[in-house]
Amino acid sequence: MKFLIDAHISPLLCEILKQKGYNTKHVGELLIGTLTPDNIIMGFADEESRVMVTKDYDFYYAHVMYKKPSKLLLITTGNTRNRILFDLIRNNLALIESLFESYDFLELSADGVVIR
Repeated sequence: MKFLIDAHISPLLCEILKQKGYNTKHVGELLIGTLTPDNIIMGFADEESRVMVTKDYDFYYAHVMYKKPSKLLLITTGNTRNRILFDLIRNNLALIESLFESYDFLELSADGVVIR
């Protein structure tokens, strides 16, 4: 499984996922970094078959309306400390990976993973 981490999420999440063996990029690594427009970010995610990981509802609306990005993990924990967010992702990573085999949109909240 491959991930693309949005600009509003710490690049440290990339390192955590890479340590777990996942091919992960942060939007900051793209050609114009965090200034990259959403449509180019979504195109990159889809071209490389990456799950878009974001807190940004613009990606939610694009996914619901246009199926872009084609796979979306929307984080709805609000303003939470990185450590708490990273633990939540670590604790749910196996479930997230297995659910993305059948579904294209998951939400990760403080309560866990929800299929959308």
